[in-house]
Amino acid sequence: IVGQLKALGWVKETFTIISYDSKWSLRLLGFFCCAWIGVPSVMFLATGILSNASKDMYEAARLDGANGFQQFLYLTLPFVLFATTPVIISTFINQFNNFSIFYFLRPETVYAPGYFNANSSDLLINWMYNLTVENGLYSLGSALSLILFAFMALFSLIAYVTSPAYKKEDTYR
Repeated sequence: IVGQLKALGWVKETFTIISYDSKWSLRLLGFFCCAWIGVPSVMFLATGILSNASKDMYEAARLDGANGFQQFLYLTLPFVLFATTPVIISTFINQFNNFSIFYFLRPETVYAPGYFNANSSDLLINWMYNLTVENGLYSLGSALSLILFAFMALFSLIAYVTSPAYKKEDTYR
């Protein structure tokens, strides 16, 4: 965005907090932005789930001799994972395909050598955008989007089927 504002003449001087020369600083900043977006919704959900947890369950565990760690491991964690697993899977997919953060973080459209029309900090979705919109390689971009969809669908199916939300659905009713 800053490069575009400079090109329009709206901004004369700029300063940077991170180095755009380092691909790892852009990747790290992108990771923190994705975490900033994704973590609060999961935390709100987990807080709501924990407020609905039965106090009698924890009291019975304490009377049976369970310490705090055992209560967390065998009561709290399965209870929270049961409800949050589908949300965590969808949040992962959403962050995996988060186009805007990495698109606006890159300083300009400079393709890294050896990356075939991709910036060194691009995600797959950004690379597909570069291939299709900026370079006109629509067939390659659509093939990659189908491969990405198949990968994410397979990952989601495996993650959900192996989760407690699927295996122990009747336990938490």
